[in-house]
Amino acid sequence: GIHELINSCTKLTHLSLTGVVCFLRKDLTRFCRPPPNEFNEHQRAVFCVFSGPGVAKLRNHLNHLSHTNGNLAPDQAYYDDREEQDTPLVDEEDDEDEEEEIQEE
Repeated sequence: GIHELINSCTKLTHLSLTGVVCFLRKDLTRFCRPPPNEFNEHQRAVFCVFSGPGVAKLRNHLNHLSHTNGNLAPDQAYYDDREEQDTPLVDEEDDEDEEEEIQEE
């Protein structure tokens, strides 16, 4: 969907994908603006905003992946050396509380 959007909207200059997990890959986030300094750790971890030349670079990169791999997944080498994301996108404590409530019922 996003790939089609940025190819269709060639004058697009700003795209916020903050919190969109499938775009929090280092091969894509390298084209993002840096998060604001006042953001906390979690906000910085999920920040994903492309603007100006970053949108064009994202478009070119996704088109390259599409043409070379036949899909938008990065090469396997990306998965072999990527760092695990330290900050969970979901608060694990909330999940544990929900599980306890379900078990009590």
